Parts: sequence; C-alpha cells; structure tokens
Amino acid sequence: MTSVAVPNQTEYSFQYTEQEDNITFISTVIRGHDPLDIVNVRGKVVKLLPEITAGRITKGLRKGAFVDSTGVILLHLWEQNIAEVEDGNVYTITSARVGIWNGHKYLRTTRQSVSHYSLFRCCGSLGYSF
Repeated sequence: MTSVAVPNQTEYSFQYTEQEDNITFISTVIRGHDPLDIVNVRGKVVKLLPEITAGRITKGLRKGAFVDSTGVILLHLWEQNIAEVEDGNVYTITSARVGIWNGHKYLRTTRQSVSHYSLFRCCGSLGYSF
C-alpha cells in the first residue's frame, strides 16, 4: 500500500525556471531563422553609429551591434526605437524582424517592436572586440 503525505521542506527538491518570453539566442537567429521571421531577443547594444536617414520615405535609422552570450548580429533601429536605446545597455527587443543583406543576417525593429531596458546580466566576457 502506498502512503501519500505532505513532505517536510527538507524532504523534497525541484528546479524551477521561469519562462523567458520566447527569447531567441542570436546564434539561433543566425543559423535557424529565415528572413522576415519575427523574434524576441535579449542582449547588449554596442557600437551604435550616428543616426542617418534612409529608406524610400527617409526615416531615421541607427545601426549597431547586438550581442548575447551566443553571438553577435547587426542591429537596425528605426525611428520609433532610436530614442529608447543607449549604447552599452542590455535590452529585450520584442518583435524584431530578421533580415539578410549581402549574405549576412541582421535584426531590424518594426512598428510593433518594443525595446525594454533589462536588468539581466548579459555577455560577460565573450571574446568579442568592440
């Protein structure tokens, strides 16, 4: 016969991990996503260049690199997201679109993209020289 009882605190253990809002690693974006896919990413924005105007209807554009613990990818920030992002900070960017140019993938913000400053630690010593 099996006896069921409530265990004491020291009699059980479990591992709890919180869902990460479908965060995609940069390495997965580069190797596993197609152009036009929408992804949510978390990483550090580095090497932001000055804002320029680009596109058919001349919108503001700012380019930089986006780094997480698995890789680095070019990031295009369009008008509505430029003011939300500062160089050297960690962000969660939702609804970023994967693009490809000259054989290299990049991420670009969309009208639905939201950039959240993140308190998460990211990208300790990755060996990337920026």
